[in-house]
Amino acid sequence: MSLAVATLITSLLSMPTGGPKPEHNEFVQLFAATCMANTFSPDKLRNTLNSELTPELPPERATPLLRGNSGTAWEVFFGKGQYAVALTQSGVCAVFARHAEISEVQEGFIRFVSSAPEPMVSRKIDSPHAGPNSEDLTTTAYAWSRPGERLEIVFTLTTSKIARDPEIQAMASVALSQSEP
Repeated sequence: MSLAVATLITSLLSMPTGGPKPEHNEFVQLFAATCMANTFSPDKLRNTLNSELTPELPPERATPLLRGNSGTAWEVFFGKGQYAVALTQSGVCAVFARHAEISEVQEGFIRFVSSAPEPMVSRKIDSPHAGPNSEDLTTTAYAWSRPGERLEIVFTLTTSKIARDPEIQAMASVALSQSEP
């Protein structure tokens, strides 16, 4: 394991208790407890979600969430909401909500990922590179990395003002990436 990966793991596991917390938003809380907490341990997340309480979605419902990648998606009931958690074989993890309080989700997500645990730094990814943005879609992305390191943890949130069944109104994902030199 490289020093950069080991440092990122240590930093994530030792996030200060006084740091940002997602406790006021179920969507962000679920994202933190599943995808963020298991960024470096996707098999642990897979094992945790393989239970009767979180049924695996059938292929016809999982495929759109996995966006053509191989992996698994689960239905998760959390708090008052019904969500899906998707995990690709390459380790990209995402949480989906059919209905969400958009401003609450955006504020909670930004508050949670806009500051990184030391020694990492957080940077906002410019809109054109973050993902889709239009009149109805808003994408926000942040990356955490150690100063001078190319390995990044990229957090992305895409929300839609339109909530038509079976459309998805909010999607948050995390992935490891190499930044450009």
